[in-house]
Amino acid sequence: MRISAITAASEALFASNKEFDSLLESLRAWRGLKQADGVQPDTRMRVVTALQQAVYGVTEVNRLEGHTDIVWGVTFSPDGQLIASGSRDQTVKLWHPDGTLLQTLKGHTDAVSCISFSPDGQTLASASLDKTVRIWRKNSVTGEFDPKPYKILRGHEDWVYSVDFSPDGELLVTGSKDKTIKLWRKDGSLVKILRGHKGWVNWVNFSPDGQFIASASDDKTVKIWRRDGSLVKTLQGHKQGVIVSIFSPDSKFLASAGRDKTVKLWRWESSNTKDGFDFFPYKTLRQHNGTVWSLSFSSDSKKLASAGEDNTINLWSITGNLLKNLQRTQ
Repeated sequence: MRISAITAASEALFASNKEFDSLLESLRAWRGLKQADGVQPDTRMRVVTALQQAVYGVTEVNRLEGHTDIVWGVTFSPDGQLIASGSRDQTVKLWHPDGTLLQTLKGHTDAVSCISFSPDGQTLASASLDKTVRIWRKNSVTGEFDPKPYKILRGHEDWVYSVDFSPDGELLVTGSKDKTIKLWRKDGSLVKILRGHKGWVNWVNFSPDGQFIASASDDKTVKIWRRDGSLVKTLQGHKQGVIVSIFSPDSKFLASAGRDKTVKLWRWESSNTKDGFDFFPYKTLRQHNGTVWSLSFSSDSKKLASAGEDNTINLWSITGNLLKNLQRTQ
């Protein structure tokens, strides 16, 4: 029976310390159980037991405490050996995954809104409401990041909300409340200013191949740009400002979300346009009861997580099915 097979897979994953994957399989079995008729009592009990095991097996590993104000950004280094966090307390903190605080980088004069590691992990960029981006470099002798920034990127006329390195590490892209996007070389020199949004630019990021940039704006649109700064496409459909937009790892999808409480999936497909491709509306995911602040694809591009103002994280399949709703309890 299919339900039994899925449950067995969940049990095997849990035994292999793959608790989160076990949880997903258990949820599949549970949905199948609710839809099926005539399920044997022992099968039903096995499904329930596997689900409980998976749910309670996903536990908190550690808690990183040290910031004195709201944490606005957090990211792993490419090798997974460091965690960087940026806070409204104007600092960037570097942690070992076991929770040990390793460094505190100071210099920003306002909240740190976003942080990004270079692909080789040797450089860290921090964007701030002080209108700058600071570039921090790792010292080859000490192995720590130098306490003074290597470069300070100045030029935005208002808060800088987002920063991202290109996959080859040669460029950075920044988005600002001043409605512009700026492209910078890794040495800190300005390459180009991208204009076109009519509202704050809340998020920018490179595609996995580094040839395109997506920008999300309060003007209700997502814009797709080439690496050279030319505009490819404006995606319209959100009814309020767009907070975040990200490419899937396999480059087949782009997800966007924002103040209209929805997550939209756009499919990247071949077309007869001059570029040979286009983005088409694919799914609109409705479950959140407030602004959606953050999105993240799984590494295999088959699942998408969305985090919202409603204190929930929703886990979706790429086909648009809600897999799990994680809600904070008071």
